[in-house]
Amino acid sequence: MSKQIVVSRTLRTIAGGAKGRLSLCDDGIHYVINCPNNPRGPNVLANEFIGSVLLHALDLPTAQWRPVRYPSTLRCVFEFDGRSRLHDSKCDLHFASELLRPSFEGRLYSYLPSSFVQRIENRRDFLGALVFDIWAGSTDIRRATYVEDYTKRTFKAVFIDNGHLFGGENWEFTLRPGVAICLERNLYADLIDSVTIDAWITRIETIIPQMLPSLLNSVPTQWYNGDIARLQDTLHYRAESLRSLFWEEIRNLKEPFSRSLRGIYGSAFDAQILRGGAK
Repeated sequence: MSKQIVVSRTLRTIAGGAKGRLSLCDDGIHYVINCPNNPRGPNVLANEFIGSVLLHALDLPTAQWRPVRYPSTLRCVFEFDGRSRLHDSKCDLHFASELLRPSFEGRLYSYLPSSFVQRIENRRDFLGALVFDIWAGSTDIRRATYVEDYTKRTFKAVFIDNGHLFGGENWEFTLRPGVAICLERNLYADLIDSVTIDAWITRIETIIPQMLPSLLNSVPTQWYNGDIARLQDTLHYRAESLRSLFWEEIRNLKEPFSRSLRGIYGSAFDAQILRGGAK
């Protein structure tokens, strides 16, 4: 696990169900920090940790993370439902995601208009993220921060907010077609073909099962309250079944997104699955 750092100052609460806080730490870097005692429960931290490590292993861009602690001299106050609560000493280890920084004169964007899509230099990573999110049982849309390179007038997408992975905070996996797709559907235009998808599926099938046992064993006990052994079994099964899971999701997609995937049906095998003829 990464070297632990200490919070120097809390600046503000971040919008969102987990009520993360923007904080400055003793390494001079700003982080968004999530507490185990958050409204969505500690499994959110486990999801953030596992998702961050696996995305990095797949060479998909995600923010750097650190475990952080609050010093005894700093009052750790959380604001939930408009009320303040003092820090719980039983949850002294927090998950921190590094705040992204653009290049000189550049900006950060949480959303880009359709006309900017072709300026995303790593747009193809969204296809890998889609395959990953389907495997991970995402319960929310794929979110990204777009970091502007002002000199090149381009953007790099960095994937954030992984607390919704692995069936969400309750680790309950259900079929919800299309939920893992980024809101800007034009991101996927002309990207999708069965060869590329197969390459991503093979990559996940190869890398993730080897990492899961040691990775899940390293999750701090404060960061989850579910059955992590059962989660591991579920994720192994989903890796083994990913090809079927992916095509089943595509087959159940609703319009208008499915129209943008016309080029995906590149083989007889894919077509059979889409018609429900293969399992």
